[in-house]
Amino acid sequence: MNARIGGSGIGTVVILASKFDSVLQDLGAEREMKQEERGDLADIADFQTKKFKKRLRELSDTIDEKLRGRIKLDTTAGIGYSIAHKPADKWDNVEKQVVQQMKRYYPDYFSTDADIKETFESLSNIADIKERYLDDVFMQNKDTIIAEKVENFFAKNKEEISSTIGHILDEFKNRRKLLDETTVAEIQKQKDIQFKIFEDLKSKFEKEFNGFCKSLQNNVTNISNDTHFQDIRTIPTEEETVDVEVKGKLWGTNTKEVTIKQVNTHVLSEQIIAIIDNYLDSWNDKWRKLFQDNKNKMVDELTKIISEAEIEIMSSSFDNRYYRNLITTSLRYDLNDSPLSIDILKTRFERLGNDIANKRYNLPRETIKEMKENEYIDYILKDFKKHTETLIKDFRNLADSIVEDVSKEVQKNLDKVKSVVEEMKKGFADKLTKEGEEYLAKLEKDMTEKSAVLKQLDNIISCISELSTLYR
Repeated sequence: MNARIGGSGIGTVVILASKFDSVLQDLGAEREMKQEERGDLADIADFQTKKFKKRLRELSDTIDEKLRGRIKLDTTAGIGYSIAHKPADKWDNVEKQVVQQMKRYYPDYFSTDADIKETFESLSNIADIKERYLDDVFMQNKDTIIAEKVENFFAKNKEEISSTIGHILDEFKNRRKLLDETTVAEIQKQKDIQFKIFEDLKSKFEKEFNGFCKSLQNNVTNISNDTHFQDIRTIPTEEETVDVEVKGKLWGTNTKEVTIKQVNTHVLSEQIIAIIDNYLDSWNDKWRKLFQDNKNKMVDELTKIISEAEIEIMSSSFDNRYYRNLITTSLRYDLNDSPLSIDILKTRFERLGNDIANKRYNLPRETIKEMKENEYIDYILKDFKKHTETLIKDFRNLADSIVEDVSKEVQKNLDKVKSVVEEMKKGFADKLTKEGEEYLAKLEKDMTEKSAVLKQLDNIISCISELSTLYR
């Protein structure tokens, strides 16, 4: 929970203990096996809910500080809602089985069709959940939740926002400098010469684009070799006291209280999710840096190529900054960051990781029942060890799947980038010419109202500069 939702932008966290009907069936079956009296459904449901809440309180120290005091727990049963809202002849086999089991363990609450629908409606708890949380808590705290989410977004993306603001500020400063220092004659000369320059450099542009793709591919291989998936060698455990039936010394069976090792599902889940997130975040950061570094290097080289070719212009106004701006603008929409789908991968693999972590050890009670008192302890220890070895194997299989899926995602992005680059290099010179013509046309227009436009640009630069101080 800490990893998935964090502690910001949260009004209330509602934990729903789903499949509550399954819990009640298990409790009914346990009472029947021990030959105890059937309990009252309402009392048992209330008792079990209190146990859930007690367990949550015991885990309070492990919960993100910002979430403490904001957590509510309730129960629900989705299949119960389905049963309550369907006619009996429309129930599927699973629903029929659930009804049959609940009738068996709690007959007083399921004696008629009306009782069945009323009880399952109550167990589903859907109406109360909607009223208590969606209509009440969420709507009351909606503005605060949204405000915190927005604030958290800007805090998390501070560096990226700062960089974007910096680029925008530079563009306006360069535009102001050109407007202030450039003559109409220089603009006309630039118009006449830049098309020829861009046209003559097509082969060099193509070479740079090919180099960009090749560098990406080679460095992805290096990242793959350097990014390793952390292993889990031991399973965290906790002690649990249970009753087991064993063979009596002379005849029958005896019930023994024994303390066994149990999987600490909370700690194991935290470990698995941390390992998954670390691996995926590492790949995401390295891919983003690789892409941006290679793109910046290509922009530098393209700028250098153009600058060296236009020496004959000898213009102090249309320098490297002008060409860098044209190149950046030309690349901005076609060659974007192409991010990995990390959030989608995280959601899927965190869920699968949790499934592994929540595989608690189930005592082989029927096997133990046939053992003598001096045999079952060693058997349980060995059987538990097998269970932990299975969990480690399951985790390693999951790790292999994650590595494979990340490799596919990276390759998919590489193929996408290569496809975009193939299209771009065919018309890059023409695009530069078009961007240049549009920029110069705007510059010419601005020169007809030079004083007013300079004043507007000064105001814009002042506002952006002030904004940039918030994200330093």
